[in-house]
Amino acid sequence: MKISISVLYENMTRWKPKLLGHSGRDAMIYSGLYCAADQITDIPGKILFGEPALFPGTLKDKAVISFGRLPEELAVHNTLLVFPDDSSRSAVYQEIELLFARYEEWDDSLHRALVERKSIQHMLELSTTILENPIYVHDRNFALLGSVNMHEDQNGWEYDQRNQQYILSLEIMNDYKLDEAYQATMSIDGPDIFSDTIFGYRILYRNLRTEGAWYGRLCVNELKRKFRRSDFALLSHLSDMLLMSLEMGHAHVSPNTRELENAFLKLIASGNLEKTPLFNALVQYGWDTKDEYFCAVLQTEYRDTRTNAIAYTCRKLYDMFPYSCIFSYHDKIVLVVNTSQGRLTIHEFARQLAVFLREGLFRAGISSVGRDFSQLADYYKQALEVYDLGSQKDPSFWQYCFDDYVLPYIFRQSIRELPAHLLCRKELFLLRAYDEEHRTDFFKTLKVYLEQNMNISHTSEALIIHRSTLLYRLERIRALTGMNLNTPKLRFSLLYSYYLIEDQEL
Repeated sequence: MKISISVLYENMTRWKPKLLGHSGRDAMIYSGLYCAADQITDIPGKILFGEPALFPGTLKDKAVISFGRLPEELAVHNTLLVFPDDSSRSAVYQEIELLFARYEEWDDSLHRALVERKSIQHMLELSTTILENPIYVHDRNFALLGSVNMHEDQNGWEYDQRNQQYILSLEIMNDYKLDEAYQATMSIDGPDIFSDTIFGYRILYRNLRTEGAWYGRLCVNELKRKFRRSDFALLSHLSDMLLMSLEMGHAHVSPNTRELENAFLKLIASGNLEKTPLFNALVQYGWDTKDEYFCAVLQTEYRDTRTNAIAYTCRKLYDMFPYSCIFSYHDKIVLVVNTSQGRLTIHEFARQLAVFLREGLFRAGISSVGRDFSQLADYYKQALEVYDLGSQKDPSFWQYCFDDYVLPYIFRQSIRELPAHLLCRKELFLLRAYDEEHRTDFFKTLKVYLEQNMNISHTSEALIIHRSTLLYRLERIRALTGMNLNTPKLRFSLLYSYYLIEDQEL
């Protein structure tokens, strides 16, 4: 493994050397020492080692380790690591050689682990003496893949009993989503430092990304020692090895899951799919074509996308509702919940989901129950419609079930072409105007009478009036409007009008 002058300098501070010269100090390009002689030989990848007299002021683009005073002009075009003149040459030389051997051994061990397909945890354990601070890796779902040097001051992880692994707590994920500084870290390609705003200590990190795919993140917490310049390059080397490990299959996704997701995505996007591919996908996932299901949609925000919180949320939801197929579509999270296998009603689902939505800063639209997976696009649209409708009518709610909003949805559809007042029975407006002028209560009386299925006793009880008073009011209503309430269609039209008037606040 090649290392930099900075790595050597920061590992030999007890000798009190000075690091001088131009910007090549952090380049990971050196594999050993070359003892300089009277004639300087250019050997790529080697650091010149020797007495000051061996290095003329005309030397250029070299890395030099020497002792005592060197010509000042030498630092203009070279990188210099200068030890005190009274330092033991042989001891310094041996220690530097040991450092080269140490990092070479680390690199070899990482490559062996990669070839032998060792775990992420094993690769981190090999790196404890290199980075020294607590190190951990989480995947794209914010599940912990490995951690070493764990410190009691670290927090933010909670144990998932079902999957027997640690996952980021919802509280911390919400902090990430609301922190613009953290959101900005998702687009960083190289190693960088995240401030101590959330945890109280700095984190050196690198995103594990290749060809647009984000596998997760490698992090080092600044708890046991202060970060060094060389940590950036060493972290990059470790992250490259971890990324190869993840690409080789440690971030495995079940092909059965992916096939059903793809089938559902095609259904939602196009509204149709040949029955054979859908049938095969359902069977491979362990579902039956006759299973009942419903569709739920969570609307995400820009902050969810920037922090990769969508994948995290899908993982958390699947842990809560294992008899589901959960995936992202555009800016939404879609849950297809199998009620036949999960033995879960919509209202039980909504009750379990409520706390998660509130803590995760989400809202959800939930469709009716379906019995034909080929109609998923319609139930997906139901969930979208009720989400939009419920968000407008009840913005303080966290979730909206379509079955609870059927009438408001019908009202919304019915007034797209005509204004609401043209769809209501004119007799009701007449009664309301009469009430206002004569201080009567015929408008409300008729509504309660219809809602009580024209039962005299129940209506008088609901209105808290005498039976004879009710009969008088009904006779006056008939006389004023001329309506014959024995006609079922008329009664339906009147109740529809009452609810539309309330819904539109006419």
